[in-house]
Amino acid sequence: MAIIYRGYNFTSYCGCSYLGKFVNHKSCGYIPYRKKSKRAYRVEWEHIVPASAFGRFFPSWIKGHKRCLSSKNKSFNGRRCTRKVSNKFRLMEADLYNLMPVIGEINYFRNNLEVCSLESTLYSFGDCKIKIGSYHFEPRNEIKGLIARTYFYMHETYKNFNIVNEENFHQLVKWNKSFPPTEFELKRSKRIERQQGNSNSFVFFLEK
Repeated sequence: MAIIYRGYNFTSYCGCSYLGKFVNHKSCGYIPYRKKSKRAYRVEWEHIVPASAFGRFFPSWIKGHKRCLSSKNKSFNGRRCTRKVSNKFRLMEADLYNLMPVIGEINYFRNNLEVCSLESTLYSFGDCKIKIGSYHFEPRNEIKGLIARTYFYMHETYKNFNIVNEENFHQLVKWNKSFPPTEFELKRSKRIERQQGNSNSFVFFLEK
């Protein structure tokens, strides 16, 4: 991931600079909502399309699997089980187009919320422009286009997971048109293509 983000060491949701795993709050005016949270001070890799959005379509996510037994012989399900038994899930979970650096605290509050435009936010993080509601979240303008094109890419690359649906389609189309690829997004996509071996056609279609 360091190669992909070389020269662009900024968290995606707030635009804070970071070095290694440590976030520079002063660089972006970030104020932790929970001052004592360790996650407010570190970088984590966030799934743009939440893992649960596609994970729930795997039977092992809901029902578990015969191979999903703990050392105490107790069954488990969810991400841990699905990652263990499904090559397809592991491929989707590790797709580099769907990963980006964020402040851990923001990752916690975003959780698996769906994208949407919001008038207000339940939580304040200083100058970070992300909005978080009870069921939806709205990222800052600078990455709305990237997020939309990632949703379209995941929907097209991994069929039958309903990633783009009636709830988010119109919002994603609007963001895709309103926020074309930046120099960073183009460079990021080309670096991922070299490393992963496939392209995000939704980025380079708009480039033309």
